[in-house]
Amino acid sequence: MGNTMTRIIYVAFLLLFLPILSGCTAPQNPTNLPVGQAKNGIESKSYLITFSPQGNDGELRARDGLSFADFLEDLRRDPPGYVNFLPAGDSFDESGLMERLQQSGLSRSSDIEVSPVTHSPKGPALTVSVTYYYYRLADCGTDLSFRKLDHIAMTSPGFGCAVEQNRMLSLARPEDWRHGRALAPSLAGPDVKAVTTWQNATPTPFPQRSN
Repeated sequence: MGNTMTRIIYVAFLLLFLPILSGCTAPQNPTNLPVGQAKNGIESKSYLITFSPQGNDGELRARDGLSFADFLEDLRRDPPGYVNFLPAGDSFDESGLMERLQQSGLSRSSDIEVSPVTHSPKGPALTVSVTYYYYRLADCGTDLSFRKLDHIAMTSPGFGCAVEQNRMLSLARPEDWRHGRALAPSLAGPDVKAVTTWQNATPTPFPQRSN
């Protein structure tokens, strides 16, 4: 009777704890996160607004009567990510535009670009493209239970997630996330010179260790 009871207890112990022990020794493969949770991304929404001289004072106004000064104030209160000003016309006051932009303080919160004046006889005197950016952040903490220091990490949907987010959020112009901008010749020159100088330099040996 005693042996039978012992066997029953032993079998019950195996049935109870064997799945737990096998779970500890089994490899932990990363799970597949939903696409919306496993990917970072940037979305954008843009709109155009045009201004033309109106009234006796020639103040720039939109079609709905919004003055350019009030428009800049609205942007300052709700800063977009990127604003591109496209002036047109032979008589456009470009220096006046730059002065008003500086006084508005918009450049402290938004990335601003003023395109060269186009000599168009017709159309609005100023076209403004306003872009707002929206960040889609992945859930980087969903898969943190798995090891990240071996080959398993590379198959994890959370691998590099936080680093990617930091790079995305640090962009001055979020549009660069999709594709980079062309390097202007004035900026490329010093880079080329530095690389050429390094390639043409005579190798310098390590200094001899003194006894």
